[in-house]
Amino acid sequence: MLGARRWGYPADRARLVRDLSVMDLVRVTTEYVPVEDRVRLLGESAQGAGVVLWLTQRLLSRVVPGLLAWLQEQAGPGPQADLVQGFAQQAAVAALEPQASVQVAPGSGTVLVETVTIQTGKQSVTLGFSGATPDMVWRLVLEAVPMRQWLGIVHGLYQRAEWPLELWPDWLAESDGMAARDAPMWH
Repeated sequence: MLGARRWGYPADRARLVRDLSVMDLVRVTTEYVPVEDRVRLLGESAQGAGVVLWLTQRLLSRVVPGLLAWLQEQAGPGPQADLVQGFAQQAAVAALEPQASVQVAPGSGTVLVETVTIQTGKQSVTLGFSGATPDMVWRLVLEAVPMRQWLGIVHGLYQRAEWPLELWPDWLAESDGMAARDAPMWH
């Protein structure tokens, strides 16, 4: 109970679960918006509902290391781990197929994301995005290949935004640089 209060959750965990609404996103478009100096994630649910999630550089810089650590665990230890990671990243980016952007209807929800939870499993990572009120969570489940593809896109947006690149490992930066030279816009 003490830990629940520390994180700002109500002491009655049953009420939290009952009052929590979750939207599972099945498709996203991720783009940098210079006038906002933020990343905009346009999300679409299986039912066609849309949402606009705004992510700051500060928040992304805290989320990305956790996602990279999960990919490192997937590859395992060893002296050639970076080489294996680089090849896996190249293959993931090469497999990315162009798609139409997610279209979000006017009047759809727009949220400045304040919290991202990361739940890791053996096969996938679940990202939970929430704003100022924790009663609504937008969930995105990514397996290893889509995770690599999305991280490649986010890395490209960091470059476009001229944000610091220190958090990105060489294997990702080098792989994405080679794969993204002639790439059209990916979603």
